[in-house]
Order: sequence, then C-alpha cells, then structure tokens
Amino acid sequence: MSPPPTRRAGLLDRAVQQRDARLFLVASEDTHAVRQYFAALESNGVVDVRRVRVVVLDTGDSGHSDPAAVRQRLADVERDLDELRPMDERWLCLDVDHWATGRHTPNLARACKEALEVGYQLAVSNPAFEVWLLLHFGEEPESTQAACEARIRALTGSYDKTRLRPERYTAPAVTQAIERARALDVDPTQRWPQAPGTHVYRLVERLPRRA
Repeated sequence: MSPPPTRRAGLLDRAVQQRDARLFLVASEDTHAVRQYFAALESNGVVDVRRVRVVVLDTGDSGHSDPAAVRQRLADVERDLDELRPMDERWLCLDVDHWATGRHTPNLARACKEALEVGYQLAVSNPAFEVWLLLHFGEEPESTQAACEARIRALTGSYDKTRLRPERYTAPAVTQAIERARALDVDPTQRWPQAPGTHVYRLVERLPRRA
C-alpha cells in the first residue's frame, strides 16, 4: 500500500491563511547551513511568515548530495504532496564545487536541465553556499569554500556552518547580499555562475518581505 500523501497544510504554519500562503520547497545538497539560514530569515522577521513558508529539503544523514539526488529529493516530495498551487515555487540550491569539473560536469548540467524542464528554479553558488553568506558582510567573493569561510570569520569573528548565528542575517544585511550578488551576475542566462558568485539571491528576492 502506498503511503498517504503529505498534506500541504502540514508544511504550513497553522496561523497561515491557507488560501493565500505560498509554499517554497528548496532542495539543498547542504546538511545544515541552508536550513538554518532560511530559519534565520523567518525568526528575524525578514520574510513575511504570514504569506510564505520555506521548507528546506536538506541532505541530512543520507549523504546523497550530488545534483541528481537533490533534484530527485525535490521530485519525491512534490509527488507526495496532496496539493501544489501555481503560486508555489520549487528550487534547487546547489554548489558548483567539484560538480562543475571533470567528469562531474555532465551530471550537474543534466540535473539543471531536467530541473528547468519540469519548472524548478535554480539557486546555484560558485563555489558554495558560503559565498552567499559572505556577501552579507563583504563585497568580494572568494574562489573556494574554505576561503569564503575564512573570510566570514575575518569579518564577523566566527563561522560554523553547522551552527549559524541567526542574528547576523538581518533585513539590511540580506538586502546588501542581494545587491552584491546581482552585481556579480554578469550573465543571467547561465545556469550557474561561471566565476565566484551565487544565484541564491534570485530565490531570496522572491520571498515576500515584511513591510
């Protein structure tokens, strides 16, 4: 017997008006940082939780973080939902890292192509999600994840990707990060940044903000 569908209402806060709420499903190859980041936006009042709910589908303990596995995770949850509305959005949050080099490149390209074909949107970072976090504090991205992490520590005093400091991700910081990431996005037709940068701003700027 097939399992019962996941009820849309179960993914939304009880206080949300169901007929007006938007649901953002974000499948991520990360285990901690992406989920904690969007939780910080909610707790800091950056996004309007009365109008939207962001559900991050992270890798967790599965270890299946390759682009195809992330895309499939989103497809599985979408299939099991009892309802998905036109105003809802589905995103893949991926890192370029080693997926865009050597024999891995076709896998990343294929996952992105298949995602776009079914209406998913892409929020890919080069080299990693940390470049998006870095842009909250500084203008220049770094070319490796380790360098991004080191730069965040230099600018803020600390960084632990398993335990983000939510108080750092305020509305002004998010606005700055969006502006900086957009300035780095010199060719919006690309499915992922070819130089250090991030398309996560495209996802974040789609979220309804509190007035």
